[in-house]
Amino acid sequence: MKFSFASKSSRSYLIFFARPIVLLAKSGHRMLRTPYMILLILFFLCQIDCKDRSKGVDDPFWREESLKIAGEICKKIANCGKETGAFIGLELSHTQLAENRLQEASCHEHHRNTNVYKLIGDNPDQIRSLTRDCYKEIIEMGCSDLVDKKYKKIVACELMGRIQRGESLE
Repeated sequence: MKFSFASKSSRSYLIFFARPIVLLAKSGHRMLRTPYMILLILFFLCQIDCKDRSKGVDDPFWREESLKIAGEICKKIANCGKETGAFIGLELSHTQLAENRLQEASCHEHHRNTNVYKLIGDNPDQIRSLTRDCYKEIIEMGCSDLVDKKYKKIVACELMGRIQRGESLE
């Protein structure tokens, strides 16, 4: 089994920049004896080894399911807000903002930027499971329980909130 230190694009990048360094080394250039060379080498190593890990897992089935879940939760909260009069005490601009935010299109737009939607975290299967469990609990809750924020006491919802904030579950 052949060990690969870098991807093909990283290797071509490394070869492109390594050649001038080799030529400088052969010429005995003074720059190689300075701290700048150390920084330059660290930069190249970081370019090879560092990856953008914030992209998450690309799972189109999950993304569709999680958008549906988010939309239904927003719909439930909006309906409960109207039923219980939770928006009555707010200023008109705040009420409109809350109602606009809870519309399905706006809810989906906001959800697309979350860690749960992108499956960013320790374990994508665990994220899916926690999201489904939290969703079931919220949908079964009564409006008075939602207004009283009892969803914060549900373990699955609390752990899902930690994922959304980028915290580790351990």
